[in-house]
Amino acid sequence: MFWNKKYNCCRFCGGTDWKHKGSGYCIKCSPLILIKEKLSEWTFESKEFITPITKTITQADIDRLPLTEFPIKRRELNAQIDARLALLKSYNQKTSIEPIVIEQYLQRISEITNNINKVNNINVFHGNAQFYAKFNDEQLSVILKDLALILINRRFRLIAF
Repeated sequence: MFWNKKYNCCRFCGGTDWKHKGSGYCIKCSPLILIKEKLSEWTFESKEFITPITKTITQADIDRLPLTEFPIKRRELNAQIDARLALLKSYNQKTSIEPIVIEQYLQRISEITNNINKVNNINVFHGNAQFYAKFNDEQLSVILKDLALILINRRFRLIAF
């Protein structure tokens, strides 16, 4: 069974969970790949260029961005895109999942939502992996996919987390 006329799965993430968007990419990978391609053309003079693509960075965010920080923020945004693309690839892997990975995803979500940084050295979910060790591979996979989607679908930021 084909995912679309030309491809069995997404050219990037290898998945079939989401519909085909175009050029062999799914609806999750396609926008990220487009942003990544356009990001290299994004200059300080064309700050508004990225806003319509991401739809989550506000014009106020861009207006507050000083010239000296622009290259740094562009690299940070690129890193956020790379991280999401990596998550999409891992989302579709058919390997067994270690419970510690779920603990790490929960910790990352906690850092983002609670604005916890590495300096505070707070690990809210430290030791929770032992609880997930009781789950079978299918259950771990479902949990991990849900956690990955939280990270994949979150708002882009012009500040580093």
